[in-house]
Amino acid sequence: VCDIANKHDLAEECEPAVFAEITEKFLAHATEAFRKAGAYIESAGGEGIVAIFGFPESDKQHAEKATRKAMALTQAFSDSSKSGKSDGPTNAGVHAGVSSGMMIMAPVKNNGQRSMLATGEPVELARRFCIANRFYGSRVLLGPRTFELASKILVARPIDFLSGVDVRERHEIYEPVALALEASRDQITRRDAFWNGVVLYREKRWAEAYSQFQNARGPEGEEDRPLQLYLRRLEPLALQLTNTPLDE
Repeated sequence: VCDIANKHDLAEECEPAVFAEITEKFLAHATEAFRKAGAYIESAGGEGIVAIFGFPESDKQHAEKATRKAMALTQAFSDSSKSGKSDGPTNAGVHAGVSSGMMIMAPVKNNGQRSMLATGEPVELARRFCIANRFYGSRVLLGPRTFELASKILVARPIDFLSGVDVRERHEIYEPVALALEASRDQITRRDAFWNGVVLYREKRWAEAYSQFQNARGPEGEEDRPLQLYLRRLEPLALQLTNTPLDE
């Protein structure tokens, strides 16, 4: 699932006609990009685009292709926005959520019109992952099955757990950092530090987690919103530990 990152803010800031034009351009560009990558477009409208890989022909690399295209598309929109070449506002980014699993695809008739029924948990989960980017500051989030299937081509890091369709279920979500063949040694080292920080954070080892997240910092001026989110969570806890006197 792919959608305009801050569409609700844009809807408030822009005139309806301007917002409609931004949405139309996004849908046209992203839909064409997904089709060229081999995806079946299940829907494209006000709630974003649902692109299904691995249909109508079976494709063992569907998770890899979906993740590659999600990364490339969100990066392209980000670069276009920052460069000012985009016709829309410079703060209009794109988010994507990728989930893998069983889907039901079947032809149906509705009021005499033939269409394709596409339903399954992966669509709802992908939509949740897409929306979750707004909170974590990421651009692409993957579900656990997608991460497992595409992990060989990715450098990715764990972000958090989200509830599933069944509220008793929890799905770990991952953020792809780079394609494995393109990743630098520094990116891998920082990914490892971030991963260690997440593990220590979950174990409530605040000071150690804070240290690992500090090691995950990139070059000065590089924006890493998921990292900043964890640092903001940990700073008061780490400060409290520093100011607590040792028992005599």
